[in-house]
Amino acid sequence: MSMGPKYLISLKLIQPKEAWISPGYYLVQVRGINDCGTGQWNGSEVEYVDCWEMEEEENMYYLEFEPNPATDEITLKLKTDYIDAFTEGDTWEAEIFNQQMLLMHKSTTLKDKTYMINVSGWQEGIYFVRAKVKDNLISGKFMVTR
Repeated sequence: MSMGPKYLISLKLIQPKEAWISPGYYLVQVRGINDCGTGQWNGSEVEYVDCWEMEEEENMYYLEFEPNPATDEITLKLKTDYIDAFTEGDTWEAEIFNQQMLLMHKSTTLKDKTYMINVSGWQEGIYFVRAKVKDNLISGKFMVTR
């Protein structure tokens, strides 16, 4: 029996938080149908992980930008809902990229929860921020206008 071409099929389950599917293992079955007929069912066991809960636990930090959009200066604010998450002596770093993903600015060893950047010479557009706080990677974006 000759095997035909192999295809990688990626499925993504998108559901609201209130969905009825519980985390666990599920059997996913597929079969091919074409002009020659219908194939047999083939299955594979997959694990469903509740990513909503993971996001809430893992993303204890987030970024705010003021003003947004900015014209001359923008302030990056490191925020957290957990009182002990960022303490005296902790540091973080930030990188800012333009829409072509060229590095525009990089700061390491930031000690305060706020950081001001002069963007007066930057072109109009959307800028992407990637920050690292302890072992957490967070991202955000802001806009520069004229």
